[in-house]
Amino acid sequence: MTEDNLQDNNINDDSISMITPYELRDKLKSQDRITLLDVREPEEFEICHIDGSILVPLSEFGEHITDFDQQKEYILICKEGKVSNEAATIMSEKGFLNLKGLDGGILNWADSIERTMEKY
Repeated sequence: MTEDNLQDNNINDDSISMITPYELRDKLKSQDRITLLDVREPEEFEICHIDGSILVPLSEFGEHITDFDQQKEYILICKEGKVSNEAATIMSEKGFLNLKGLDGGILNWADSIERTMEKY
């Protein structure tokens, strides 16, 4: 394992806890009060997204963070599960505590849950 991989793993472990696609599916079915934030770019979101998710591109994240309630639970979604760490860091610095990233991102969701979802 390279030093870069070790750093990535440490960032992932320190920044955000992850939720599996199966756990997220169960939360959505139980109608738990969660907010899905998709941090990909609009053209990616247009190709595929989880119903009910809110698009807040990482490139515009700082502009919109104050629009959200710090007390709510947020699930952060990106393509593969890495960019959501950057969003989580920004949110954590602003006082958000109840954050999780979708493990493996939208691609893992498509492979595990919504198998007919278009991928890119």
